Amino acid sequence: AVAHWPELTQDLSNHVLAPDNLIIMALVYPLIKALHEFGHAYAIKYWGGAVHEMGILLLIFMPVPYVEASHAAVFASKYQRMAVGAAGIAVELAIAAVALLLWTQLEPGALRSVLYSTVFISGVATLLFNGNPLLRFDGYYVFADALEIPNLAPRAAQFVEYVFKRHVLGLIETPRPVTYLGEVKWLLGYGVAAFCYRLFVVAMIIWFIAGEYFVIGVLLAIWASYTMVLRPWVLKIGQWRQACKQSQYSPSRYRV
Repeated sequence: AVAHWPELTQDLSNHVLAPDNLIIMALVYPLIKALHEFGHAYAIKYWGGAVHEMGILLLIFMPVPYVEASHAAVFASKYQRMAVGAAGIAVELAIAAVALLLWTQLEPGALRSVLYSTVFISGVATLLFNGNPLLRFDGYYVFADALEIPNLAPRAAQFVEYVFKRHVLGLIETPRPVTYLGEVKWLLGYGVAAFCYRLFVVAMIIWFIAGEYFVIGVLLAIWASYTMVLRPWVLKIGQWRQACKQSQYSPSRYRV
């Protein structure tokens, strides 16, 4: 990828978002994800677990394979649970590696376009989304098992909210979420990093799409600003103000 970086990234948005390439990606995506889910299933079987259900979901008319992998949660070893979570990522990266090697050997054509889309879906998208611990996909569960902190994301969000209410808004009577002292740095660091990364990913997607479809990019920017920033904060502030009115604390204890 490094050796062929200029060719891989040249006119990336126009190439990926071209109508014919979108059709190719729509056909390739379910196949890649099916192999991804088989990776989870075989990892569970390898460690002695059972897989009772596999199937296909329709998300916005897109067929998305899935596997019922809850049996991995009962594995005593965190390394076994991590292996199950990482299996799908490993499968996709292996597919991306093979597709990239073949792509470098072929002349431009339909098959080379299919391989390019395969690299983009199973390589780039996997590293940015599914394999990234800051988003609640496979990489997140591997990371949470590695830290041995269950419910990492919701607890991190709760702790960041506590810090903001106590140290920024001055609500000094805000009860502290019960947590071990050693978890504090992980919860605070993860909560802030995950929020910033989500904003970064959305901004990059909007910029990427706007380069080819400007109007759609603007509409996505407005929608993301409302759903990710404006609406959650308005709801939170409303809840905090209501809690202040109903609390027994003296108003002198608050800065707002």
